[in-house]
Amino acid sequence: MRLLAVDDDRLFAELIETSLASSDRLDVVTAASGQDALRILDRDGPRFDCLLFDIRMPRMDGITLCRRVRRDPLHAHTPIIMLTAAARKQDLEAAFAAGASDYLTKPLASPDLLDKLHRWHRRDLAATPPAPVTDAFGTPAHVAARGTEAALIARLCTLDLPGHVAYRAFENFCVRRARRRLGRLRATALQIANFDRLQADMPPDRFAAAVIRFAHTLAQAVGWLDGLFSYRGRGIFLIAHAGAPDPLEPRLHLLLRRAARAAPPDLARLQSHIRYTVGATIPIGRADDAIFALGDSVRSVQDRHIARSLDRVPPDMLNRMYHEAELSHLEARAYRGMFDADMRHADVTWPPPDGRAAKG
Repeated sequence: MRLLAVDDDRLFAELIETSLASSDRLDVVTAASGQDALRILDRDGPRFDCLLFDIRMPRMDGITLCRRVRRDPLHAHTPIIMLTAAARKQDLEAAFAAGASDYLTKPLASPDLLDKLHRWHRRDLAATPPAPVTDAFGTPAHVAARGTEAALIARLCTLDLPGHVAYRAFENFCVRRARRRLGRLRATALQIANFDRLQADMPPDRFAAAVIRFAHTLAQAVGWLDGLFSYRGRGIFLIAHAGAPDPLEPRLHLLLRRAARAAPPDLARLQSHIRYTVGATIPIGRADDAIFALGDSVRSVQDRHIARSLDRVPPDMLNRMYHEAELSHLEARAYRGMFDADMRHADVTWPPPDGRAAKG
């Protein structure tokens, strides 16, 4: 694994390099500033598997560096771990909004750093599994549509949309924010209701442009809510916010209309093709509930979407919608098993005091 560590404290950078030198599978490169880091990343050569940025640096801080690096398609998905001496709420939210994947608090313990690096490296390797030739019903997969979706996700990650976070980093933000108990946090899902129809009827470029235009509008609305959002795929966006438990849907409708009116006429016409459904607002309590709260918010918007579509959806599409909801449920159960096993391995306080593990 190849790592770039950026810190203006040369002693600390050397300490990182020395502490990781014992691992023969790590190639560590250090930089003393954001400008040096950008020059290193611009060079031809083997790509870096992970990036380590200090938040507090002169001239160009780690958050600005993170934002600059994410604009480069080559590093749009490279794990970026931020280093901070004090995990303040505003710093963490700004870092994740800029594209950070995770963070560590100084002073660092070498085993913790190694564990974090290897965990993100494994996730990075597993991020693009081979696509199946057929779906669960044995129907030939639509390669063009799948390619459009993958390109759409990659494009959204390089647009520097205010408040937009890559999905794996978004999940991690919710978990870490809940673990630090930095105030109330809630999740709401929004689904483009006619996503499949638009994808089938529009040329790929126009379809991507319509969804991206909608993402720009959503970014403005989420900014007014003081939240973060992420594109999960299949037309579903997730929003993390500190809003009250009252229904978010009316406020979000109002904010989206306000943002759409500010768009140029040609972009407004493009966005006018999109219809959307907003799910229930789900509170995110403890860290070990965060992932499942996101799953609950997705199921909520899917249930509302299905309920509103029963009278006008063709039978084959309705079957697929029910099938996707069931797959989401099974995925959540598998995720819970993986997450609980990971917590048992990493958290000495396992099991939780209320015995949730036994209830499964």
